[in-house]
Formats: sequence, C-alpha cells, structure tokens
Amino acid sequence: MRIVDVVFHLVILCFDAVPTRNGHWYNVSTSSSSFGTALTSASQFMYNGMTGYLATITSAEENAFTSLVLSTAPAWIGGRELRHDGNWTWANGPEQGQAFVYTAWEQSVNFTNSQPDCAYANSSGSWGAQICTNTLPYVIEYCVIVNSTCARMFMHVFIRALNVCSRCLFLHHSDAV
Repeated sequence: MRIVDVVFHLVILCFDAVPTRNGHWYNVSTSSSSFGTALTSASQFMYNGMTGYLATITSAEENAFTSLVLSTAPAWIGGRELRHDGNWTWANGPEQGQAFVYTAWEQSVNFTNSQPDCAYANSSGSWGAQICTNTLPYVIEYCVIVNSTCARMFMHVFIRALNVCSRCLFLHHSDAV
C-alpha cells in the first residue's frame, strides 16, 4: 500500500511538470505571449525549488521528449537570432549566450524576414522561426543551476525504477544514468 501511495503522488508530479532522464522538468504555459514576455515569465515560475526558463533543447533525446510534452504546437523555446546572420543562441538558462549545437529545423523554415527571429518547437519534433513579437505558448524547463550548469536531480531514477511514468511522458531508457 505504501508504494501505491508513492506512485500516486509521483504520477501527480508528472502532470504538473514532467521529468526526463537528464534530471530536468518541463511544462507548457497555458497562455500565449511574445518571446520577450515568455522569457521574463518563464523565469518567474518555480517548481520544487527550481527556477524556470524557456527550454534550451540541446540533444535529439531532449527534443523528442519536448515534442511529447507539447499537446499543442507551436510553442516558444529559448533560442533567438538577433542579427539575421544565421547565428542562433540560447537566450536564457544554463546555456545562455551559447550557440546552438543541436538543431531540428523544419525544412520550410523562413529565416529571411527583416525582424529578429525566435525559435519555436512543434509537437512533431521540428523547429521553426517566427518574428519574436508574435504570440505563442512556451515550454518552461526547470533544473537546479549550480555554477551556471544544471545539477542532476535523482528523483527521476526512483520514478524510472517504479516504471510508472510511461503514462506521463517520462523517457524510459535501459542504459545507465
């Protein structure tokens, strides 16, 4: 009975913000806003003591997971191109100011407009770009930031061991954490 109680509470946590193998948690805003407002708003969200920021998607695994979290598309993620020079950087989070290492641009993305572009993610896993003043929901990512990097959270190991979060979009991997 005690394990059932723990499983029940963990499933509820999964629907508040969804954990991944990397120890980060994600959710999607319920309202739409410009990129700038989303950037500010995301930093005002807290989850289990972790400060939020617009999602910085740095791997195919994280992108696949984020696309599952999106029930509607598109939604802002934390990337932007300010100078129309093809240099995309992360606007916030532990990767703030860093150039994109991983991308998932859709083939039809248009980078030619004359205003700053900001990145959004689709539920299909592809990314697009829109003028930053357009309004979209946004993906909020949470992690414990220590010395400008995310410290790993270990609660996800317990969740994975119970194998309960396949219902709440938890990435299940057989490799070691």
